[in-house]
Amino acid sequence: MDGKIRKTIRVEEPAPGVLKVILSRPERLNAMDYDMLDDLMSLSDEIRAGYPDRYRAVVVCGDGRAFSSGGDLQFFHGILDEPPNVVETIIARFHLFARLWYELPLPTIAAISGAAAGGGAALSLLCDIRYASPDARLSFAFVKVGLIPDMGSHLTLPALVGRDRALELLYTGDPVPADEAMRMGLITRVFSKERLEPEAEAMAARLAAGPAHVLRTIKGLTHESRGMSLADVLAREVTEQAKLFKTPTFQAHVRNFIEKR
Repeated sequence: MDGKIRKTIRVEEPAPGVLKVILSRPERLNAMDYDMLDDLMSLSDEIRAGYPDRYRAVVVCGDGRAFSSGGDLQFFHGILDEPPNVVETIIARFHLFARLWYELPLPTIAAISGAAAGGGAALSLLCDIRYASPDARLSFAFVKVGLIPDMGSHLTLPALVGRDRALELLYTGDPVPADEAMRMGLITRVFSKERLEPEAEAMAARLAAGPAHVLRTIKGLTHESRGMSLADVLAREVTEQAKLFKTPTFQAHVRNFIEKR
């Protein structure tokens, strides 16, 4: 990944196994345009290729005053006159990225400072954990520009805050401050602005040091369980747990426990 030319994001490796992704269009409040989409799509492929030998956890944050203000309206202005099939193709590519990011095999943490609006808020919900600073504001403001929420918001938001609260947020597009977002389950933890990224990196380092195959299975089963019956979830747990019983990691823990008695 070193030396890779990127137009709209920066990457760092602050700890072994940890990749830090910085959305970097601060002059546009890290609004998402086609260049950023290309950068993120390419990065998703690189993360998969480097997992688990190099990458085991990801932190994503924004450069400057915002996490991301969402889709870049200046970019969208340039495609207003395109035929519907062209617009649909462009939107579908954004949504392909959403699926790729949501299905990354490793833990992902969003560190949110300032505005996370529209597609920026949707991106944060595609991450497994959301940390925020007190000045963070999340808003699904699509309705205010005459659009429906997208990038999976109709699935991810109700899963976190419940159907009624999700509909209120999606209907109004009103911003939610960090403390209220944490109370409703939209944010995992709130840290001071100075501690936000170090805390996210510390959690990522902790997870990166854990058993990658176990965390991958936990993430996969948690995603799969939405819409499944308890019987189906239990059946999947039986299958995966039986596999893990045969791994050197679990067997070594059992033997060490017995030997210490």
